[in-house]
Amino acid sequence: MKLPSLFVRPITHFSSKTSKSHSLSFTPSFSLQDFSVSNEIHSILRTVNPMEPALEPLLPFLSPDIVTSIIKDQPNPQLGFRFFIWATQRERLRSSASEKLVLDMLLRKDNAFDMFWQTLEEVKKCGVVIVPNIFKILISGYSKMGLEEKAVECFGKMKDFDCKPDLFTFNAIIYVMISKKVLLLALAVYNQMLKSNYKPNRATFSILLNGLCKNGKTEDALKMFDEMTLRGIEPNRCIYTIIISGLCRADRADDACRLLGRMKDSGCSPDFVAYNALLNGFCELGRLDEAFALLQSFQKDGFVLGLRGYSSFINSLFKARRYEEAHEWYTKMFEENVEPDVVLYAIMLQGLSKAGKVDDAMKLLTEMTERGMDWLGRLSKFLMRWKSLDVIPQFIHLILLFMDFLRPVSLTKQTFCFTKWK
Repeated sequence: MKLPSLFVRPITHFSSKTSKSHSLSFTPSFSLQDFSVSNEIHSILRTVNPMEPALEPLLPFLSPDIVTSIIKDQPNPQLGFRFFIWATQRERLRSSASEKLVLDMLLRKDNAFDMFWQTLEEVKKCGVVIVPNIFKILISGYSKMGLEEKAVECFGKMKDFDCKPDLFTFNAIIYVMISKKVLLLALAVYNQMLKSNYKPNRATFSILLNGLCKNGKTEDALKMFDEMTLRGIEPNRCIYTIIISGLCRADRADDACRLLGRMKDSGCSPDFVAYNALLNGFCELGRLDEAFALLQSFQKDGFVLGLRGYSSFINSLFKARRYEEAHEWYTKMFEENVEPDVVLYAIMLQGLSKAGKVDDAMKLLTEMTERGMDWLGRLSKFLMRWKSLDVIPQFIHLILLFMDFLRPVSLTKQTFCFTKWK
């Protein structure tokens, strides 16, 4: 294809023109033609309104990399948003890099969401087609900001822009509703998706199964699991792990164990999350000896017990009043170069306190000091000044409450749960 005359202008013409407003950032793979195209687009963005008709002749020369670089180098966010909305109409110009960049702009720039909506209204008046991908990014942005209600509102506004949801937009809003724990609404949207003749994919089922399991709807999750397989979608490692974890939380460790066997037979290798979930399931039911036997079989498959696994075993051993074994596992953990965290220390302190091993609990507080938890060290020295040991368990109880508050949020979302400190 013959290049338009604008591409044979001297490169100095473009450089001098654009350097006054902003510097361009290109990858090493950019050619002279790419550079010329980018400069011409920046010129159009600054001077032409509406920009879309003027951009059309440049379409054959655009690539996803050029689109991303233009958005990145554009000092006016609204112009960058508008160019992105125009470019995203063409599937070949879409890329995860440009979507991530726009999402980052929404999250970091002041009033970015308002500017984006204003831009959408402007392009709507110009007759620009708005594709569902645009709303998927907005929904994701609101979700990351913790504004789930806004995300749902955004999904509802799609019809105002003559835009129908696609599979990925449906998945995005279902994920938001599951995160917000409005399970019935999520299932209603799923049914709407089916009525719109969109076939759910593996991601759809992964989101819904996770929501059902976390809400204790294990039977419903198993039915949906069957529906997924009937649709010809084979479960992957993530989905198997979700169901295994859900069965364990429902005290159905034997069913979870059978599912793990089915997972292996299908050629899908379990990961440490699935193994940990199953081990914790047996531990929580007090079936420790069976958990130990499972661990040995898992280790033959190459599984290495980590911090969460040790925490689960030690916690269950304390609950079973097998104090010496709990201490042995704690010692063994260090031999395997596994470092404890605040959750495991809380388990140890509670277990030792309930066992009446106050001296050992105080030694543990000293150990925590040596490992960098200075505030606990100062507190343990304060407790040592008390002549009566009768008050020490109460102080340990207060420490446990405080440590429970300090637990990382991510740990509460894992597939296993520890005893709540009372």
